[in-house]
Amino acid sequence: MNRAHAPALLFSVAAMALLAVAAFSFPYAPLEDFPEWIYQGHVFNKLVEGQSSLLYEVKTYPVPYALLQLMVSALLLVAAPMMASRIVLALWGVLSLVAVHKVIARNAVSPWIGWPLLLSLIVFNSPFWNGYLGYQSGLLVLLFFLALPRDNRSDWRWVLAFSLLAFFAHGWGYVALLAFIGAYALYDRRIVSCGAAIAPSLLLLAIYRKFNVSHSELTVMFDLDHVNPVLYKLYTLLKSGPYHNAIVFDFNAMAHFGPAFLGAGLALDAIFFLALGALALMALRALGWREIGARPETLTGVGLVALALILPPTGFEMANPGERILIPGLLALSLAFFSGYSPSALVPRVALSGAVLGGMALFALGLIAGGAAYRSGTAGAEAMAAKQTETGARYSWFGHRLVQFDSRMREAEKAWRHDALPSEPLAFETGLIANRR
Repeated sequence: MNRAHAPALLFSVAAMALLAVAAFSFPYAPLEDFPEWIYQGHVFNKLVEGQSSLLYEVKTYPVPYALLQLMVSALLLVAAPMMASRIVLALWGVLSLVAVHKVIARNAVSPWIGWPLLLSLIVFNSPFWNGYLGYQSGLLVLLFFLALPRDNRSDWRWVLAFSLLAFFAHGWGYVALLAFIGAYALYDRRIVSCGAAIAPSLLLLAIYRKFNVSHSELTVMFDLDHVNPVLYKLYTLLKSGPYHNAIVFDFNAMAHFGPAFLGAGLALDAIFFLALGALALMALRALGWREIGARPETLTGVGLVALALILPPTGFEMANPGERILIPGLLALSLAFFSGYSPSALVPRVALSGAVLGGMALFALGLIAGGAAYRSGTAGAEAMAAKQTETGARYSWFGHRLVQFDSRMREAEKAWRHDALPSEPLAFETGLIANRR
C-alpha cells in the first residue's frame, strides 16, 4: 500500500466503523434531532401525494433545509423510517469522507494533520451527534466548494452554483460560504462578478424572510441566558475536540463508566489541542506570518471566529448559534495555517491522530453500552425527567441525548407502515412543512 494513502485508509475505516456502531447499536441512527427529520420527511411525502391534513401544510416559498428533507423523503419512498435513517447516515458518511479527502488533496494539507483534524471538526463534531444533519449538509457543501481549484472559488459560475446549493442546505452554512466567497472575490478582484453570482441566492433569502411565518420553540436543557458567556464560548471551542459523551434516556456513559471515562476523554481533548497548537506553531515558523496572513482563508477565519464570539448563547430560535459559525471559522484557519505545510515532527502528528482515534473509541464504547441499556429497557424515558436535574450538572459535559426523539421515530415507522399521516405537531418548522395555523 502506498504510504501516502495510509491516513486516508486508516481514518476512513475508523469513521465507517463508528457509524456502523452507532447505526446498529440502536434500531435506527441515534442522532438527537434526526428522528424529527425522518418524521417530517414522511409527512411531506403524504402531503405531496395529495393527502389532506388539518395539522400540516407545505410551504410554498423557498426554504433552507430542503436538501436534507428531500433526500430523506426520497428514501422513504423505498425504505421504512428506521432503515432510511441508517441509509442517510451511510450516504452522509461516504460523502463526508470523499469531501475531506478532496479538500486535503486540493489544499495540499498533510494527511496526518488534515484527516484527524477534519474528522473531529467537521465529520464527528457536536452538531453531528446532536442530529443537526441539515447543518452538516451545509458543511458538506462548503467542503466541496473548498475542494475546487483555487481560481474557481471566485469564478461566477461556481459561485452561482454553490451559493444556491448552500442556501437550500442550511442557513448558517450559507452564511459561512458567503464569507469564503467574499474573501476570494476580494483577493482575486472579482467583487462585481461574484456579487452578481450570489444575487439569486440573496433573492431567495429575501423571499424566505418575507414569507416565513413559522417559528420553532427554543427548548434547551439549561437556561443559557444565565451562563457565563466567556466560559460558554470556551466550552463551545472545546467541543470541537474528539471527546463526546453518549446519553440514552437516563443512561449516561460518563456516569456509567465513572470518573476514569471523563478523565480519559478530557485527557484526549487536551492532547488534541496541544498537538494542534504545536503543529500550528511549527507551520507558522515554516511559512511565516506574512504568508499565512496574506491568505484569504485567514481573513475568512478571523471574521467568522469573531462573529462566533459575539453571538449570544441563544438566538435565532436556537441554542448556541455561535457554534454553527465557529466551526467554518476554524476550518478556514486550519486551511490558512496548514495548506502547503509538511510537518517533519512525528510526535505531534501521532498525538493528534491518537487523540482523535481514542475519542472515537470512547464514544463507540458509550454507544455500545447505551444501546445495550436501550434494548434491555433499563434506560427509561420516564426516568429521564426525574434524573435530569440530578445528573445534568455533573454528567452533561460534552453530552448528546441520542434518542430524545425516540417516540417520533416510532410514530413515523407506524404511520409509514399504515400508509397514513401521523397525528403529532411538528417539533420545529424550519423545513419544507409547517404546522397548519
